[in-house]
Amino acid sequence: MLRVIGNASEGERKNSYVNLNEALWKHDFGSYGFRIGYQVFNWSDMESFHPADIVNPRFIDSDIEQIKKKGILAGSFFLYTEFGIFKAYVIPRAEFNFFPSSNSRVLGGTRPERSQVVEASTISREKNILQFGGGYEFSSDSFELKVNGLYHVNTSQSLIGYSNYTIVSNSVVPTGDLESYNFMAFDLTASGTLFLGEHTFKFEFLNHSPENTTTEFLTTSGLMIKDKESYLAIGYEYTLSHANGYDSMFLAEYQKSLIGEEDVQAATSIFQNDAFFGYRLTFNDTYGSEAFAGFFYDLSRAEYFYLGNFQRRLNDFWKFKIGYRGYSAGENDDLGLKILENDDEYYLTITRYF
Repeated sequence: MLRVIGNASEGERKNSYVNLNEALWKHDFGSYGFRIGYQVFNWSDMESFHPADIVNPRFIDSDIEQIKKKGILAGSFFLYTEFGIFKAYVIPRAEFNFFPSSNSRVLGGTRPERSQVVEASTISREKNILQFGGGYEFSSDSFELKVNGLYHVNTSQSLIGYSNYTIVSNSVVPTGDLESYNFMAFDLTASGTLFLGEHTFKFEFLNHSPENTTTEFLTTSGLMIKDKESYLAIGYEYTLSHANGYDSMFLAEYQKSLIGEEDVQAATSIFQNDAFFGYRLTFNDTYGSEAFAGFFYDLSRAEYFYLGNFQRRLNDFWKFKIGYRGYSAGENDDLGLKILENDDEYYLTITRYF
């Protein structure tokens, strides 16, 4: 299996990349199986909130509601039993998030100079770090469950800021470069789906425990330590079939940060107390036509994120997607969706299949 993802930018070389998303050798024999090579792990089953999806680094210039992931070098080993699938993971090398140039829409004039790994007592650029974990997966006609534990370099809950700073006249002034800090952590995740006819219920959970919870970093929210984090997301979907062959899906999801004060939660996650409501219309035609609309609402901060799109294949090789994203932040601070205010956009994406 081979799948490559890339982006070419003539005007800004920092926005260009090529990444092996999937290039692996896989084999199943009897009760055992393995996957070795570059892999993308999908531990999330929800539409908008993905707290359990913590393995792969991200392309930060991708859609906020549908983030693209980088493949990582890993070995996955499976034991198939009548009680479910038991899994083991070995990841010999860390990979970091991709950041576009500082003048991109999503970074607003800043870009980390480099990415670092924060271990219990050291901060370094070392990538050759052994990461490992295990998991369990169960599936039946009406219920699916995934539980995973992973000791790894977490790039989903990273901090962007400065580890070098000085205090001058009661003001904290950075003395080094802006960097992205990725913490060595033990993460426990769980996700499940229950099917009841036209009704589908989902949940996802993450408990994030970094090794280093004492080092202070200077961020846009002031001096911060990386403390434990925990998130719970729940979702509901209702599917309706129409006489003309179309299918409608109504979605409602909610995510809550379970640990820390509200201002700390807002500084570490955009979606710390948010709901999502959406609607998808599937045409079920030969061109795969689909329309989608929805909005996020922050229950604590009166912030909105609107989105809508339509996609359709033109033929066997080409596909287009046209859409809109809009943001509205109610509070005059630098937290939550405030960082994306005035970044409303219309977009057209053309995809070529080979």
